[in-house]
This record gives sequence, structure tokens and C-alpha cells, in this order.
Amino acid sequence: LNGTTATSQNPQVRLTSPVLYTVRLTATNAFGVDSITKTSFIQINAYQTPGAGAIFSNIADATMGINRVRCAGLDTGFNNPTSPTYQYINTTTQVGTVFRGGKYAVVIDRPRPGTPLDYKVWIDFNLNSNFEPSELVLNKINNGTTQLTDTFTISSTQAYGNTRMRVGLDLANSTQFNSVYSVVGMFKDFNISINRDLIKPSITLNGPAVLRTEINKTFNDPNAVAIDNVEGDISSRIQKVTNIDLTNIGVYFVKYFVVDYSGNVSDTLYRTVIVELNSTGPSITLKGNATVYTDAKTTFVDPGVIALDNVGADITQNVITTTNLNENVVGTYSKRYSITDAFNFTKFVDRTIIVQDTIRPVLTPKESPYLHQVLTAFDPLQAITWSDNYSVKAKLNPTYVGSINPNVIGTYFIVYDLKDESNNSATQLRLQVNVTDKVKPTISIGNNPLYVEVNESFTENDITIADNYWPLSALFRSQTSNVRLDSLGTYEIVYSVTDGSGNTETAIRTVIVRDTKAPTLKLIGSQTVNLPRFSLYLDAGVQIFDNFNSDAELRGNLVITSNLPVNSGGQYFGDIEGLYTVQYRVRDLSHNTSEPIQRTVNVIASTSSVEDAINSNNILAIYPNPSNGILKVKLFEATNADVTVKVYNSVGALAKTLTLNNKDLSEKQLDLSGFANGVYLIQVETEGKVYTHKISVVK
Repeated sequence: LNGTTATSQNPQVRLTSPVLYTVRLTATNAFGVDSITKTSFIQINAYQTPGAGAIFSNIADATMGINRVRCAGLDTGFNNPTSPTYQYINTTTQVGTVFRGGKYAVVIDRPRPGTPLDYKVWIDFNLNSNFEPSELVLNKINNGTTQLTDTFTISSTQAYGNTRMRVGLDLANSTQFNSVYSVVGMFKDFNISINRDLIKPSITLNGPAVLRTEINKTFNDPNAVAIDNVEGDISSRIQKVTNIDLTNIGVYFVKYFVVDYSGNVSDTLYRTVIVELNSTGPSITLKGNATVYTDAKTTFVDPGVIALDNVGADITQNVITTTNLNENVVGTYSKRYSITDAFNFTKFVDRTIIVQDTIRPVLTPKESPYLHQVLTAFDPLQAITWSDNYSVKAKLNPTYVGSINPNVIGTYFIVYDLKDESNNSATQLRLQVNVTDKVKPTISIGNNPLYVEVNESFTENDITIADNYWPLSALFRSQTSNVRLDSLGTYEIVYSVTDGSGNTETAIRTVIVRDTKAPTLKLIGSQTVNLPRFSLYLDAGVQIFDNFNSDAELRGNLVITSNLPVNSGGQYFGDIEGLYTVQYRVRDLSHNTSEPIQRTVNVIASTSSVEDAINSNNILAIYPNPSNGILKVKLFEATNADVTVKVYNSVGALAKTLTLNNKDLSEKQLDLSGFANGVYLIQVETEGKVYTHKISVVK
């Protein structure tokens, strides 16, 4: 067949009868003298025609049958998918061709999805004209899909030759369906040619053709890759032949080749292996990942490397690093680690360092809740601060939602958000804003310090209060005071005002209670007195009046001056007739000095140094004078007012008082018997007038 003859190298013969054939092969030399003949026998078997229990086309619907069959280059379509019950497609164009080790698909198409059927495909691999269970390559049970597919692989020891593939179908879940019978179905047979592959596999070295390795170390052969046109990757079947001796320095070889299942041998490849004292140099290995991440503006902690020389000694301390890393700027950087061993072999590894910004910016309230002064403008950004580990503040723009009414006290809320330049979002800040009044009321004091005269009252109508927000009716006022108007000193009045927001202001007024008024003096007795010549002047004295100090307290400060002569005993006396004055002045304990007052003394001639009686302007008579202490007092006539007689001792103290009825003309007694001897001043007061006389008590 196919142009071959009985003398062809690979003749092709078709045997058409199922009988035993004898085959003789004779070979002769070029001269036809010497020859040899080999005899063999070929048993030709016939395939059994399958049968069916019923005619499939009589019961099939439009979804059932076989439309198309494909396998290993075979592709046959059918116009009638349900008939005939059996068909053998025996053409030279519709032949599937397979090879040892090849993997193939068998595909069956039915008209369209529908009634479930059982589909099976067998290939007679052992070429015995029977389809055995082990030769089933597709088995789809109870299947209603349009297309059915399965795969099979040709054994590496598969015999060459022509064989058949049988495709059958039956009703779904048929227990009697096999390669020669179906209850209700159909079969189709196809030719399959199991051929010998004549193309050798290709083989390629992994890595360089020349490798260096070190003495007494394991040699890791990178091997080769073998690809077959039928079997695909057959690298696992590569055969190697080598003379490598790793215990001795030298040049060695490794030979690589591969044989496919059809016996085709690849080209032979060679690799030169040089065993030397140091061929690999040092090794350097990254600790951690080749790409690492670090946050900007933080110190990058280098995982480092491990460097070993060719015998495994640690030489990491000799590693030299170079880098363009800038920890302060986001970006991608690299770092190279280099190591050179004692044989001047150098190795390096690189690490990628990605400086990133993953840290969120921070929103911080200046206070929480934030207190805002009422009636002042409110800027939401003044209530918070913000920062970021990388972005400068000028490039950070917080946003916010919400508003307040700065003119009304109340509670409000502002929600802030912030993203940095790396799109990191800050934790959202919800800030409570309390519009409140933090300003204290004001207290204005007019006179401060306030000077107050002792024992006099004062008013406080010069106090003014005000508030920035609250009306006067909403202000609570109070004051405390330790002022004593009856005592000299410095005191305080504390004024306190609290507004409706609880702001309290206090002010202190200093009150100085002082004595600035001078005392006054009043003469006791007459403004003018007669002093007999050559008599001692006995002063009737004065009364002292002061707004604060008593007479007794100021008596010691009384100053009496006179132009009367002074005797050797230091006493005033009248030795020369004439008019003289006695002046009085007093200073209180606050150093206020009174206005002076004076009395006129008329030194007159007298026939007697004493008087028997005292006549007060013809109002009354007091007698005798001098006396033993018992005096008689008698009105001359009725008067318009009562008459008061007062007796003062020599130091001006009131010693006795006698009041006479203005119409009682009877004689009254003035008893001074209990008083000491001496001169006493008699003061007679009536109708707003005062008359003064002296008496002497001598016992």
C-alpha cells in the first residue's frame, strides 16, 4: 500500500481475510549470492458486528443520537444521528492517528440536550478484534448534555498497528449495554492507526554548559529539559553519564540524552564541570523579606544579612552596605549588601525599602468640652489642634460639619475629619462646644479707700455693677464688712457679684475710720472774773467736748496759758490791778487741736481778801464764804426758769449739783461738809446764762 513494494524498507500490506498468514523476509547481498530468510505468521481476526434489541430510529426523539465524532485527527459528522443501527466508517481520510505516550481526547456531539442516554467508547488496544472492559475510554451514563468528552493516554509499550474505535449508545442506565449489544441504541466503528513516532525528542541544558564546583562539596547538577513532540516533557527520563570526582581537583564532564517511547534518541549534550579549591565564593543571604516597609520619619531597623565564605565560616561583619534610603521622605529605595571573601570573590544582594506613611493624623481638642465665650466670634479650627507624623501642618486641612450660635448660651457639636497627604484618615473627632459666659461681672467702686469720720455714718451709693451678658436682674449681689464706726482703724467691705453663669467677681473697699475733728472747749463759770489784788488765781476750768475721746481721756492734754504774774511757787496771782487773760487749748488723741478759748481776769483792789457772801447778779445769794462746808442758798425773787447751782473742784470735776425751783424763795442748804478743804467753783445757770463764783471751804 501507499506506494511500497515487497522490497521496501517498511512495506505496508493490507490483509483482508480473517485467516492465518505466513510471512517470509529474505535478505540478500548486493550480488544476490548470500541470503537469509526469516519466517513468521500473522493471525488476522475479524471484528464482531454489534446488534441491538430494537431499531433505535423508531423510538428516538430529536435530541437523541450521534451528530459528530472526533478523536486524534478523526472528525466525522452524520446527517442522520439516529440511523443506521450500526455503521463502519472505513475510509482513508477518517482515521485517528495516535502514538506511544500521547494523550488524546474523544468527543461525541448529539443533536441537542435532551433525553438522557448512556454513551461508551472502546479502542481495541491489544489488536485482538475484541473490545474488552479495560479498553473503555469514554463512559457517560444517564447523560443528556450536547457534548461528551473524555481523554486517554497511549501506553509506552503499545503495539504498533491498525485497530478500531467503537462508539455506542443505549437507553439511560441500561444494564445490558456492552461493546456488542445495546437494548435500544446504535454503534459506529472507526479506524485508529497506532504509529511509531519518527521524530527524536529535543534536549536543552539548564544553566551554563560550564560549571564550577568546590572540592569535597556536593555538586548540584542543574540537569536539562527534554521535550517530545508526542509525549511532552520527558525530562524525568533523561539519562546522564559522568566521570566527576569531587574529591580531586580537575575538569570533568556530564553527558545527557533521552529516549522517547518510540525509541527515538535525542541529541547528546555535554556539560563541563570544573572541580576547584574555591569556585563559588562567599554566599550572602537576606534576613527577612527582599522588600520591606517602614514608616516615614521613623528609624528603619535593618533585618540585615548573613554572609558565609565558601567553607561556611561567618563573615557577616565584613559586609559593606550602600543605600539611597531617606527615612524622612516617602518613596522606594534600595540597599545593596556586598561581601568579598579571601579569594577576592564578591557577592551581593539587594533589598527594596519602601518608605510609606501609614500612620493616621491626629485631631486633638484644646479642651473637651470646648468652652466658648458667648457674644464672641467662633472659629471651629481654633477649638482643635492637629498633627501628622509626616505631613507638615500647613498641608493638613481639617474639615468639619456643624455650627453654633455664638450669641446664645447652649451646647453644640462639631464633627471634624482630617486626611493627610498619604490619604490616611484621622479618627473622627466629635467635639462638644459649650457656648458659655466665662467673663466675670464688673464692680466699680467710687471712693476707695473711703475715709469715714469716727462715730459718723456713711453711704455706699458709688458702687456700679455690670455684666457682659446677663441683665442686672440676673445678678446676685452680696457683701461682708468688718467696719466699726466707733473705733479708729482700717476696715474692709467685700462686695461679691455672681452672674447667671456662675461667674463671681469680688472687690474690696478699704474703709478708714479716722478722727479729723478737733475737740472743743467750754468755759466753766464766767467769761470774766474779778480777782482781788494779791490773791491767788484759782481757775474755774473748762469742759472738753470731742467726737471720739472723753473729757477724762483729754484732760491731760489740756494746755492753760496766762499772762498773770506767777509767784515763787509757780502759781498765778494778782499783784497788779488790771485785765489779764487765761487761754485754754487741748489736743485729742488723734492730734487734732482745738481752737483756743480764753477767760478775762480783772485784778481789782479789795478791802478784804474774802467775801461773806456771793451775789449772782441779784438772782441768789450763797453764804457764808468762807464756810465750814454748810452753805445757804436763797433766791432773791422768783425767776422765769429754774436755777441750777453746780460745784466744781480745783481740777474742774463736777462735785455737787443743786436745782432751785424758780418760784421757791425759801432758803436751801448746800452741803459741802464731806469735801476737803479748798477753793471750789460755784457755777449758777439760769435762763441760758452762766455765772461763776469761788467759795472756800475751811473746817
